Amino acid sequence: MNILLTFGILITTAYLAGLLLEKAGIPKIIGYILIGVIFSPDTIDFISENFIQAMEPIMKISLAFIAFEIGGELKWSKIKSHKNEILSITLLASFIPFILISSGIYFFSLLFPQILSIGHTNLLLLVLLLGALATPTAPASIFAVIHQYKARGKVTETILEVVALDDVLGILIFSLTITALPIIAVGTENYLDS
Repeated sequence: MNILLTFGILITTAYLAGLLLEKAGIPKIIGYILIGVIFSPDTIDFISENFIQAMEPIMKISLAFIAFEIGGELKWSKIKSHKNEILSITLLASFIPFILISSGIYFFSLLFPQILSIGHTNLLLLVLLLGALATPTAPASIFAVIHQYKARGKVTETILEVVALDDVLGILIFSLTITALPIIAVGTENYLDS
């Protein structure tokens, strides 16, 4: 099927699903997500892998717009006025998932070694990587709901600042983890060899 026709069908279907859910009092973004799940190449055979590859530039542009909007929400005056709340929530929202996911998977693999038997070094690398992936939030859905309901006030400002800072911190944690993984791998292998 033609790529533009497929794209048009998906956009129209997602838009209509969003309108239906909005009439039911549910955020439109859930309709968009549901259509994405239904038409995923892993669900039904409507979209080909070629379509996904052809749409990659549009996805990158969409992500750039979301990142730009996140950056636009970061205002020093807002951060200063709610400094304690924003910083404490951001730190907890970033580091607690990293710690819980990493330690949870590590201890689960120790309790049930037959399920995840990949060796100690690989296990350590895996839990650090999964912990780093758990730190950032998904800003697109938060922005969509806030814009749909035109939410304003202290809670909304705090959420937007936390989402923006949490993503920055999540990217930083992920980057540091990716940088540290080869060092940890070499160090662990040298330690196990000696």
